[in-house]
Amino acid sequence: MGMGSELSLWRLVIWVAAISGGLTFILSLFVRDTRPATVAEDNPSGAQSSTTQSIGKMIRITMHESKFWRLLALCTVFVGVRLIFVHLNATFPKFFTREMGSDSPFELVIAVNPALVMVCVPFFTTLIEHLRLGSYFVLLLGATLTALSPLPLAFYENSYAAAIMFVSILSVGEALWSPKLYEHTVAVSPVGREGTYGALAVAPIFASMFFAGGFSGHMLEEHCPHAGYCDGYTIWMMVFFTTITSPVILLLCRSCLFHDSDWVQESEIVLAQQGQSYGTADRPSEQVARA
Repeated sequence: MGMGSELSLWRLVIWVAAISGGLTFILSLFVRDTRPATVAEDNPSGAQSSTTQSIGKMIRITMHESKFWRLLALCTVFVGVRLIFVHLNATFPKFFTREMGSDSPFELVIAVNPALVMVCVPFFTTLIEHLRLGSYFVLLLGATLTALSPLPLAFYENSYAAAIMFVSILSVGEALWSPKLYEHTVAVSPVGREGTYGALAVAPIFASMFFAGGFSGHMLEEHCPHAGYCDGYTIWMMVFFTTITSPVILLLCRSCLFHDSDWVQESEIVLAQQGQSYGTADRPSEQVARA
């Protein structure tokens, strides 16, 4: 395509992404850490050694905390429902175009997801806060909705309405469990180590992408080839049986995944502000971060 040719859709997407990334980089240059100077900063020769010891201490403390492993297990449980997003972007477009025709606007159907999430998250967050619903109930409800979302495609595969229902149910479930999972992660994280704990909520996404990518390709090749009959029922029931594992495990293992002692305590916040210690959330005191 010559320089004078009309700008294609893909070139437009690439330019928007490049410009957005450049602006983000420029803005990040103006972000500064305003924390007070520490002993290590006053003594540059010992800064590297002190930092290394601090990181090592943080890792050792974290690895010995039982709530760390419970949070890791909870995030791993949610790999099941996270798989649906890989299928949304990998399995669904090929299935939809092969079933409905190559000109089918699957992009418009997928666009329902971010649109609904932007609308639902503020509403659900306010409603959950008003009703004082616990983390477990919200996580279970959201995971269940997301897990049930493939069923319309399984039973009404050759339909635009089924495709929109699939994305809509998925999005409503995501708007419930996704913010609450991150909130739960922060709520159980010892003060000063929110980043370490928060990374756990993101790590299982990579595992879900790794497994779902090959799984998606195999299903399409076997049950919905480029030329031939497309068995949508089998494909989406297989997806359903993988995603339903998350709410089922949540139901069966509630006592193992959620402990009252995991929530950050007021005593921990005070000690962290005084610089006396890392997490003390297992000590009984007034809870101030229940969700």
